[in-house]
Amino acid sequence: MLNNSFHQKLYLFLAFLSIIFISYPIYSQTCDKISLDSLNHLANSGKVEVTEKIDLWNQIANCYLDIDLDSTAHYAEKAKYMSMEMGYKKGMAVSTLRLAQIEQTLENYDSAI
Repeated sequence: MLNNSFHQKLYLFLAFLSIIFISYPIYSQTCDKISLDSLNHLANSGKVEVTEKIDLWNQIANCYLDIDLDSTAHYAEKAKYMSMEMGYKKGMAVSTLRLAQIEQTLENYDSAI
């Protein structure tokens, strides 16, 4: 019989894959300076709901993932903090994914889990 630790790791792995597949269509677009500027402008405009702002910060974090890991961390942390304050689970999940992707890029696999 398999031990409980294996089941926990399997559950975390499946949850992580689910988040990736759910967020892929949203964040698969190409990001360039113009789109980053537009996303930043919209997030700071005051014309969007808090959850939309969190989604924008997560999208900005994703755009920076291949460009600047510090900026990725900055926006992901903002999104995670505000998501926790609001109880916005999707925002928490996506921002946690972005932070794990940073650790994966840095080959800090233990920190990515």
